[in-house]
Amino acid sequence: MWEVFTSSVRPAVTPGKAVFETWATDEDIYQATPVWPSAGNERPIRASRRQTDFHLAGSSLPPCTTPENPWVANFPLTGCLAEVVYRDRLQYDYIVDNGLNTQAGAAAFYASPRVVNFPGSSMALKADWVPITDLLQWVPELGSLANVRSTYYTVTSEGVEYGLVAMHISTAANPAWVWGTFEHKNNPGRCDAIGCYDSFGARRHAVMPNDRQANTQYGPCNKTLELKRMMQTAGLADVWQNYCLKSTQVSFTNAAGKPTVLTNSVTERLSVNGELIGSCISCHAYAAFGANGAPTSAALTMLAYNPVGKPITSAFEGAMPNDFMWGIINFLNGN
Repeated sequence: MWEVFTSSVRPAVTPGKAVFETWATDEDIYQATPVWPSAGNERPIRASRRQTDFHLAGSSLPPCTTPENPWVANFPLTGCLAEVVYRDRLQYDYIVDNGLNTQAGAAAFYASPRVVNFPGSSMALKADWVPITDLLQWVPELGSLANVRSTYYTVTSEGVEYGLVAMHISTAANPAWVWGTFEHKNNPGRCDAIGCYDSFGARRHAVMPNDRQANTQYGPCNKTLELKRMMQTAGLADVWQNYCLKSTQVSFTNAAGKPTVLTNSVTERLSVNGELIGSCISCHAYAAFGANGAPTSAALTMLAYNPVGKPITSAFEGAMPNDFMWGIINFLNGN
């Protein structure tokens, strides 16, 4: 997963951009005329469909929104968070070539004998951005905007400067995909609830959650020599050493049959349901659409329950699994 991370955040040919910022976003893809972004074009940051009321068709997405659960993570109540989903060229081409970028196209796919099966090395990356002025309120010990800029990967979009606080990366390298979630070392409560585990990149392999105080700081995730060499070879700036791998996930259950868990203190707790115990793989397993091409009600209902463990098979009756990719949630906005 660190190899996937370094290949995604390394400097792009476009000056001042990381590779993942040159990929297509869900806004680029899930429309009647999808567009792979041209080099050098500014890609404005927009909140994801999941951050908004996706049951309502409406205008384009806002740049960022107040997260659903700011108080859970001591986030500023007037603060703003933008979650952007980026998809690499392999994933973009598969979606577009198979018509899975629109509800009508998904309905046609459903009626065919095919199954959704993304290429093995395709990737999706979900990034969470916070305006740096809000970051300074959330993590006051940073002290100054200069310290924010020297500690976080930042970008400017439509006149607003954002800092990257979290990333979730998934790749189809395994049949059930490989899931890895990364957080900035300063995220309050970064290892709360499930702890942090990195047996390759962190000198301290396991960090247990602090059960006495929520939203505490867990300190730096000092990197191993192997990871430092990997980052140096990829040409990564020093700022990327401030990002920590929280953990990875490759299966619904462990060898003992117990559900595995993986969540991000920003992506799930702050912006969705306030929970820190959940499962990326279990949630994405329910991504499915019916004969009309829209996500099924059973799939959407499961999202509200923060599923863990093996998926319930009855939820897929009359549904076509979308190979763990929830981009189809954009169909609920009329695409």
